[in-house]
Formats: sequence, structure tokens, C-alpha cells
Amino acid sequence: MRQVKKIRSKIVTDGLKYATKAHRSKIIKLLLAEQGNYCAYTERRFASVDARDIEHFDPTRKGTGRDGYANWYGVLHLPNQRKSDKWANYQPCLRPCSAKVNKVYRYELATGIYRYPLSNTRAHNLARLTGLNAPGLPQDRKKYIDRLRYIEAQQLSLGLTLQDYLTRHPDDIQFRTAIETVFGFLP
Repeated sequence: MRQVKKIRSKIVTDGLKYATKAHRSKIIKLLLAEQGNYCAYTERRFASVDARDIEHFDPTRKGTGRDGYANWYGVLHLPNQRKSDKWANYQPCLRPCSAKVNKVYRYELATGIYRYPLSNTRAHNLARLTGLNAPGLPQDRKKYIDRLRYIEAQQLSLGLTLQDYLTRHPDDIQFRTAIETVFGFLP
């Protein structure tokens, strides 16, 4: 899992509000652009056919004066649904925009699982809340990395690198933390 950086966003400068239904399509488009077109929870790249949601990370803020850009993330629909009614069960937790996210979670090559110190309650709760290691996701990460290893071998036989390939085919990039851990670069 990577930190989702909150920047000086057009969402803020344009005064976009979730409560205004006409703003929601702009909000999700801008959130996804800021996140590099990746789900904030799974690191999967959004495909054109994917259902995507504006996630209110702290659902108790939705519809209140405390809701806004800092609480919104672009996520795939299924991880958002998995989280929907579990907020109270997983407190306290890290926020996806916390700089600690990049320090606490480590991708484990052998299993495809994101590991974190079991003593870190906030990290544990964020992982459980967002489904970071939900059934099937670690296996998907491992298969993806195996596929990239195959592509890397093909590229090397042509005198190219995996990084060259991913630069030419950015839509093939998923699971950026796994790529960084295994191949030593962040696309």
C-alpha cells in the first residue's frame, strides 16, 4: 500500500462539493488523476469498465461539515463495499494519506501479502478495514509479478528493460509497491 498524497487540488480550488450531485463526476475524475488512476486501497489500475467510487474514508463525516477533500479517495467499488459498515470496528487506524503508510507496510514477495508490525494497531486496522490482503488479492499480486518477470526476460532478449516496457505500456502497471519491491523501481 502506498501513501495517497493529498495535494493542492483542483477539487479544492474549484470549490467542488460532494453534496452537489453535479460535482461528483468531476470529483472522481480529479481524484483518479491525482492518484495516477490507481485504486487507493488495492493499487489496481482502473480499467474503463470498472465501477469506481468516491470513498469517504471516515464515513461518519459524510454529509457533515467535516467531510471534504482530505476524506475522499478514488477506489474500486468492491473494496469500498467491503469497508462500508466496519468503520467502528477498526478504530483507531492510519489514514491512507499518512506518510507512515509508506514506512509501515512491506510487500512480501513469497506470499504477495503486505506485512506490517502486528503491534501496530493503526496499521492492522487500516489493512483490515480496506481489505489490503483480502482473499485473492495476494495471489493476484503474485501472478502479476510472475507475468512481469516473463515480460522482463523477453525485454532483456531484445536489449530493453522492464522499465522501458512499462513506460511504453502504462496501462499494464498495477501493484506499484510490489513492482518497486521486486524490480527496484517505481513506475
